[in-house]
Amino acid sequence: MRLWIYGLAVLSALVVTGGCRGSIDLEDAGQDAGTQADGQDGYDAGSDSAGDGGQDGGQDGGQDGGQDASDQSGDLQPDGGDDCTPDCAGKQCGANGCGGVCGQCSGSAICVDFQCQEPGPCDNITCDDLEWCKDGICRCQSGWLRQADECVPFVPSAFEDRSPQSVCDKWNTDYPSLAAWFWEEGPQTCDNGVLNPESIDDAIRRINLFRWLVDLYPVYNKRSSNVYAQPCAVMMNVNGDLDHTPPIDWECYSSEGASGAGHSNLAMGPRDPASAIDLYIGDNRVPSLGHRRWIFDPPYLPTGIGQSDHWNCTYVMTGGNSYAPAWLAYPPPGPCPRTAILGVWSLGARGFDQDTVLVTVTDLTTSEEQLPNFYFPSGGYGSLSYLAFSMSGVTAGHDYEVIIDGVKLGGYNDPPETISYTVQVVDCSDY
Repeated sequence: MRLWIYGLAVLSALVVTGGCRGSIDLEDAGQDAGTQADGQDGYDAGSDSAGDGGQDGGQDGGQDGGQDASDQSGDLQPDGGDDCTPDCAGKQCGANGCGGVCGQCSGSAICVDFQCQEPGPCDNITCDDLEWCKDGICRCQSGWLRQADECVPFVPSAFEDRSPQSVCDKWNTDYPSLAAWFWEEGPQTCDNGVLNPESIDDAIRRINLFRWLVDLYPVYNKRSSNVYAQPCAVMMNVNGDLDHTPPIDWECYSSEGASGAGHSNLAMGPRDPASAIDLYIGDNRVPSLGHRRWIFDPPYLPTGIGQSDHWNCTYVMTGGNSYAPAWLAYPPPGPCPRTAILGVWSLGARGFDQDTVLVTVTDLTTSEEQLPNFYFPSGGYGSLSYLAFSMSGVTAGHDYEVIIDGVKLGGYNDPPETISYTVQVVDCSDY
């Protein structure tokens, strides 16, 4: 098997491991906010350089998380716990927020945004920006909820309000890919072909699931961005290479594809767009973590998806989301599925005092303490500086207390502080 990952930056290396041959090449491709001497990136709302790539983080994007989500309305809510009050006001069907349902649709009707609707074709159907069409019905994109006549973001619940049951319910529901097919090749070599809209929504749902886990607001597929991402994927596929600045003499070269290449995470290997997201999150053997940092960039909002056979372009470097946490940990505090932990652990913040940073992790289940090796990923990928550290053994059913000294929460001139949080690793196959 040959797996390629490509990213924007200054580092180039050839990796041979486990029978898989891969190339990692990272290059800072554009205007970024710069990196301060203490590891702090200046703030930028996503209009700077791109990272991309994808080494398999150890999880197949098509893996069934335990539930066949035939209801694709995006209306499932986390389990509210023992004191939960069911909410079925104005709902004909779908989840009641407490593990039950508000009703079932009869006949051929399907549940979309809590209402029973008759399916039909999507030909000549025009949906709003935050919607997509399936069975002739415009529905909110995954990660967004219907509220009156609008699609509004699915706001992450506070870490302290999450339970293993609620997190695993969401993971098992949102993780599986639902598309029956992904991409159909066009009649000519350089045609964009047809990318299944359901496959695009699979990728959006996967991005938003990971963003929800780390306390970030969702992104949405901006169809005008697909115009750049799809020819980008076709161009990479036809030429058998990944390049953020493809040469003009490449076969199937187009200005749209070249623009998509310069603004996208790129990967060769994933079988579908959702699988590519796992690769970007894991970012194995990519020291900058540039791909993860773009997916987890707080301002990230509109995105484009392109897929051609096993070649993926996911449009990043955008802004518009206004919410940003003071710090961003992956894996996050509170319950976290073991299968959601891909690659090294990381912390994003405004900056770090490299002279005082210390990472201590204690397995509260066994009382074992470790001082993981850590480093500061370089480059201006997104709006946060990053600290990365490697864990020795992570076991479902164990709680890991993480203490990190030397974190600057407010800015370059702020004094360093200590961050402390506990990751509760859970096996969601038990839920």
